[in-house]
Amino acid sequence: MLRDAFEKLVKLDDTEWADAEGRFNTISFVKDQLLTREGEIEPYFYYIKTGVHSMYYLSPDGDETILGFSFTGNFSGAYDSFSTQTPSRLYIQALTAGEAYAITYADMSYLFDRYKNFERWGRLFIQHILFGRGKREIEMLATSAEERYKAFIERMPQELQQIPLRHIASYLNMTPETLSRLRAKR
Repeated sequence: MLRDAFEKLVKLDDTEWADAEGRFNTISFVKDQLLTREGEIEPYFYYIKTGVHSMYYLSPDGDETILGFSFTGNFSGAYDSFSTQTPSRLYIQALTAGEAYAITYADMSYLFDRYKNFERWGRLFIQHILFGRGKREIEMLATSAEERYKAFIERMPQELQQIPLRHIASYLNMTPETLSRLRAKR
């Protein structure tokens, strides 16, 4: 499962994988647990075995703005904080109980330094994140609330059941009332 996630971007040989696999620990999290807080340095880069994470920031008035979700089979964490070892501006929260594979910055850096394939994976992963952010920004600026909702349910139909509606509304940049009206139309 974890090896497959890495090999979506780069094929690893058995020696590389054996070294990498031993550097991941399995951690458990409970529903609503904060894994990362604003002002803290992200200690881990996660691969979610089971569960759902949200990534958000707090506005000056204390409102949560959801920036994204990570689900079973996806990577998670405040990657900018993790990779630069600087305080995060984001919160990472477990929306459900679950488990993840976690790797420390020191161990990930070791893999990047030791193996060209892991360094390449890191570059391709960053590209993937950047392209995804660009696509999301265009979606947020150039589509209606209804179009954003339709795109969301097409991308994540099963995951939709695990996320509180207020989080989905925040992620789609609409009020919970607008989201309720759109859901009623379907």
